[in-house]
Amino acid sequence: MKLSFKTGYILYDLLLLMPFVDMITGYAFNLNMNGIITYIGQGYRIFIFLYMVCTLYCHKFSKKQLWLIIFTIFLFLLNLIQYIRFNGSVIENFSYTLKLLLPVYLIYSLSITSRYDKDIINRLLNVYSWIYPLSLVIPKILGIGFYISNYAFESGYKGFYYANNELNVILMVLFVYNFQKLYDNIIVREKNPKDIHGINGIDFTNLLKLFLIIFALLFIGSKTSILSLFIVCLAYLFKYEGLKYKLKYILLLICLGLPGIPFIGFILNSQINNIISRIIYSYNRYVETEGFLSFLLSRRNLRIKPGFDFWYSDGYKGVLNFILGIGKSTKCPNDGISANQFALIELDFFDCLFWFGIVTVCIIIVFYLSFFIKSLKVKDLFMEKVMFLFVFSFSMIAGHVMMSANSGTIFAIITADLFIKSCNKRAENIKENAESI
Repeated sequence: MKLSFKTGYILYDLLLLMPFVDMITGYAFNLNMNGIITYIGQGYRIFIFLYMVCTLYCHKFSKKQLWLIIFTIFLFLLNLIQYIRFNGSVIENFSYTLKLLLPVYLIYSLSITSRYDKDIINRLLNVYSWIYPLSLVIPKILGIGFYISNYAFESGYKGFYYANNELNVILMVLFVYNFQKLYDNIIVREKNPKDIHGINGIDFTNLLKLFLIIFALLFIGSKTSILSLFIVCLAYLFKYEGLKYKLKYILLLICLGLPGIPFIGFILNSQINNIISRIIYSYNRYVETEGFLSFLLSRRNLRIKPGFDFWYSDGYKGVLNFILGIGKSTKCPNDGISANQFALIELDFFDCLFWFGIVTVCIIIVFYLSFFIKSLKVKDLFMEKVMFLFVFSFSMIAGHVMMSANSGTIFAIITADLFIKSCNKRAENIKENAESI
C-alpha cells in the first residue's frame, strides 16, 4: 500500500538549506579543515536524495519513470565495476554518482510536489535572489570571506563558498529570473494595468535584487559572469513583442544603464580594474601560444587529448574505458587541472564521459535536452528557455553543473520549471481547443 502525503513544504525547506550548508562546508574547505564539518554537505545530499526516493515511491510511479530505477542500478553497478578494475575509491565515486543522480530525481520530485505547492519554484528563486547575492555582498563589505585562489590580482571573490563556478551558475539563473520580472514590469503596465507594482510600474525591490546580483557576479569576476550580463540584455531584444514594447525596453535599458554603469564602476572601481588586468594578462599569455579557444575555455580544451590518448588507446581495455568509464577517483585522484591524463577537465560532457562512460553521458544529455526540445512546441516560456540554455551551455563550456551539488540543483529547478509550465500550457491549449469545437 502506497502512502500519500503532501511533500511540497518539506522539499522547499530542504532546498532552502542549500546555500547555508554550502557556506558552512565552504568555510571548512577554504581553511583546509578536517572532521565532521566537511561531511555535512555529503550528509545533506544523501538525506535529500533518500527523501526524494521516498517521494517518488509514495506516489503513483509512472511507467515513463521506470528507466530511472534501471539507470540508478546501472550507475551503482558501474561503481562496483570500477572498483574491481581500478581499485578506485568507492566513497568518492559514489559521491559523484549521487551528484549526477540528484538533479534527475529532483526534477521528478518537483513535478510531483508542484501538485500540492504550485508556487514552490517561484518561492525558492525569490528567496535565493536575496540569500545568494547578500551572502557575497555583506561579507565583502565586512572584509571577511575568501578570494578565488587561482585568479590573479585578487580579481575573484567567493565569500564563504568553496566552488565559485557553481555559485556563478546560480547567480546567472537568478539574474535572468529577476531580469524577466523587470521586463514584465514594462510590458504589464499597458497589457494589464491592475498588475502594476511600484512606481510607474517598476518594482524597486526587484531592481535592488538585480543590482545586488550584478555586484555578486562582478565580485566573482569570471569572464562568463560579465559576458552573461550582456547576453541576457541582448537576448530580450529578440523576444517576440510589438515594436512599442521593444522601444520601451531599449529606453529602460538606457535609463538604467546611463546612471547604473558609472555608479557600479565607481563603487567597484578596484575590482573591475583587477578583472580587466587578469583578462588582459590571460589573453596575452594564452592567445599567442595556444590560440583564442584556450583563452576562452581557460585551457580546458588542452586537457582532453591527453585523457583520450592515455585511457582509450589500449585495445579492448580502451574500448571498455570508453563504454563504462573509469571513475572519478581514477581519472582525477587529486583534482588537478594540468594538461595531463589525470586532469579534471571541467567540461561536463568530457568529465562525465571519462568518469561514467559513453552510455551514461548519452542518457544524461538526452534526458536534459528532451525537456527543452518538447518545450519548443509551446509558445512563450521565454525566460525558462533562456535559463535552460544558459545553464546547459555553461555545463558544456565551463563544467561544474551536471555533477556538481549546488549548480546541479539549480539546473534541476529550472528544468522542472520548464517541464511543469510546458505541461500546463499544453493542457490549457487542449482545453481551449476542446471548448472551441
